[in-house]
Amino acid sequence: MKYLVISILVAVVACTAGCQSNPFKKQPPAPPADLELEGTDARVSDSPAAAEPGLKLSAQQRFKDVPLPEGLKEDAERTFVYQSPAIEIGRMVYTCRIDPTELAQFYIRECPTAGWELDSVVQADVITLNFTKPDKKLRVTITDLGVGRGTELVLLLVPEESAA
Repeated sequence: MKYLVISILVAVVACTAGCQSNPFKKQPPAPPADLELEGTDARVSDSPAAAEPGLKLSAQQRFKDVPLPEGLKEDAERTFVYQSPAIEIGRMVYTCRIDPTELAQFYIRECPTAGWELDSVVQADVITLNFTKPDKKLRVTITDLGVGRGTELVLLLVPEESAA
């Protein structure tokens, strides 16, 4: 009897292990929604700012020119920041419950207002946005961690190599 129950349990586990609806199996990411690249130029308007849809800008930022949305949780063990009057370098790692495409749209919208120019966008399993400004580079990497695990945001700020 004991072997029969164990055999049935093993058969059930084996049958559901490959099931598409298995909630414990990490699902492959859905094809990414197209990012809207309009509005990447910094515009100055005389009209009062209308309430923009999307994520709100956080008041707590590591660097004054690197925007952060509200609702992020910093991973202090994986974060490194160095600031001096001459140089700013940082690798900031955050987790959140924000949709990866919405997070990417936040950076596409907010970085140009902080003086960043969007250089490239790479969309695959991970969304990578590359920005530059004089003497600095910013790489924004957004990863969907899977069902129930949220989204990881990695910001890499480095000095631009100057041609000497």
